[in-house]
Amino acid sequence: MKKLISILVGTLMLLSLAGCGAAKPEATVEKFFAAAQKLDAEKMASTLVPSNTEDIKDIKSMLSTEQVPEEQVVLYEYLSEYLKSNAGKMTFKVTGSEINGDNAVITVDCKYVDAGPVFKATMGALMQKMLSLAFSGAEIAEEQTSQMFVDTMREQANSMSETFKETTVKVNCIKQDDIWYISETTDEMLDVVTSGFVTAAKDMGGIFEGAN
Repeated sequence: MKKLISILVGTLMLLSLAGCGAAKPEATVEKFFAAAQKLDAEKMASTLVPSNTEDIKDIKSMLSTEQVPEEQVVLYEYLSEYLKSNAGKMTFKVTGSEINGDNAVITVDCKYVDAGPVFKATMGALMQKMLSLAFSGAEIAEEQTSQMFVDTMREQANSMSETFKETTVKVNCIKQDDIWYISETTDEMLDVVTSGFVTAAKDMGGIFEGAN
């Protein structure tokens, strides 16, 4: 009897270990969004397929100030803290998966702080300030511009109510060497990570292009 019990226990342990080794694509996607809640660039990048060096580089450098000009460091540091604060309020839930061989599409419902209105209001107010200074003949150093952006964004963020946005994201995954990775980061995924800044920047870019 003891021998039979030992065999059964050993079999269950092997099955358990096998289950842990064969991670599912859902687990990879959950790891990405869990890391996004802390804006942990290294962990987010680790979920991407190694061959996608461009996306990995973009994610790792997203909040880094290593290659940022000294006069812009204050701006990047402020945005980093602002986005980290918002990221902690983001929630997500995997709601579906479609697996086809070594490819999979994972559906995730996300809710995140939509900072797009703050960003747009900041850009509008900053442009007014810059135009006023330009008409007065004042010269503005780049470091002053960065500080003006930070001050203006603080004003807008404090004066506007925080809003949330809900979205459903489709995440493409691929299995390589028996490990599931995310194939690429889409604008929808980055919008969740950056509190809607990707869409806001596109909208502002469209406005400026239309004005030219």
